Amino acid sequence: MYGNPVPGVGVTFAVGSGGGTLEGPQQTTGSDGTATVESWTLGASPGPNTLQATSRDLAGSPILFTAKATPLATAVTVEVHDDFFRSVRNGSGGASGLFGNYAVDTITAGGTVTWVWMGQNHNVTPSFSGSSLSGNQDAPYTLGPIAFNTPGRYEYRCTNHSHFFADIVVGMAGRIVIR
Repeated sequence: MYGNPVPGVGVTFAVGSGGGTLEGPQQTTGSDGTATVESWTLGASPGPNTLQATSRDLAGSPILFTAKATPLATAVTVEVHDDFFRSVRNGSGGASGLFGNYAVDTITAGGTVTWVWMGQNHNVTPSFSGSSLSGNQDAPYTLGPIAFNTPGRYEYRCTNHSHFFADIVVGMAGRIVIR
């Protein structure tokens, strides 16, 4: 109240325009006064989407959040730098912190991914299987385009610059999400 955080207040989230789905629409504010929906998947059609957060106990309610749905990519390029991967499409990825900063791309089923080496002595290997897509390579080198036809989540890593820690890949890694 009056700009101060209020913990323990019920908040209801609801999809507005654009369609889509929510997980966890009933939330309670935490000690910092914020409530967070578990996930919001935007509608299938490109264009504006809205999400409404309502609390009958707080002034300023409801609050409207907006997002813009864009068509899924059919092809993406991932740069293989020294110690990190970077998505050319969205800029995700980088060498920040112990756990790194994953490059993450979402493409449509049947879409392709191409990895382009910018650094030295790297490979691209599925994170949870032993078969390497490429051996140790140096710039200039290109792998792909490789088509991904089945929806799901595909994680990859450089075996020279990453390792496993409690079933999590630490270091040089990335993720491709196929929808």
